[in-house]
Amino acid sequence: MKELVAHIQELSQEGLIRELLFFRGRLRLDFTEAFLTSLPPDQLRHLLLAACLQSAEPKPRRAAC
Repeated sequence: MKELVAHIQELSQEGLIRELLFFRGRLRLDFTEAFLTSLPPDQLRHLLLAACLQSAEPKPRRAAC
C-alpha cells in the first residue's frame, strides 16, 4: 500500500485526471474532465486512492492502479 500511496503522490494534476478518467476497477467512475480539472490535486489524490483501495486489483497498474 505504501507503494501505491507514493506513486499517487508523485502524479501531476494532469496524471491524476488521466487516471481518474480512464480508471478500470470494481467501481465505475463517472467524472467529467471539467469537474476533475476544477479540483485541487489533493482532492484528486484522495479520489484516486479511494478508488484504488476499493478496486478488486490489489496491485497498481502501469500508472496508478
